[in-house]
Amino acid sequence: MTDAANNASRTPSSDRASLALRATFALGAAAVLGLSAWFKPDALPKVELCTFHRLTGLPCPGCGLTRAFCCITHGEWTAAWQFNPFGYLFYAGCLILIAWPLVNHFRPTLEPRLTQSRWFVRGPLLLLGLMWLFGMARIIVALLGGART
Repeated sequence: MTDAANNASRTPSSDRASLALRATFALGAAAVLGLSAWFKPDALPKVELCTFHRLTGLPCPGCGLTRAFCCITHGEWTAAWQFNPFGYLFYAGCLILIAWPLVNHFRPTLEPRLTQSRWFVRGPLLLLGLMWLFGMARIIVALLGGART
């Protein structure tokens, strides 16, 4: 093997770590979507996942995301929206995480452009802020006698 071929086959450790991180996120997202395909929304185990809800009886901003994911996977769009409208955004995020290693392989210039965008940090912060407001609105409705999840 020539020196050029040897150099081409070596990957700096930071590139390997970045690839491993992308693969880990992709596998995690695939596992989440796989589980949402495994469980039908009406057959989810009766396990209380949310500590906040268990302690207070009130919904947190993330309450309903598991059921929303299962509904989306099984094509129950209205039910998914009713469980948690942010489920659609997080589901899309999982699809992006699954596809990202492949996208990055074929479009390596895309990731630096995205990560250098001011919306790379602002977008998720905006999403979390909106989800927090949504959660506060659900809590207020529950406290005023509306439906609890």
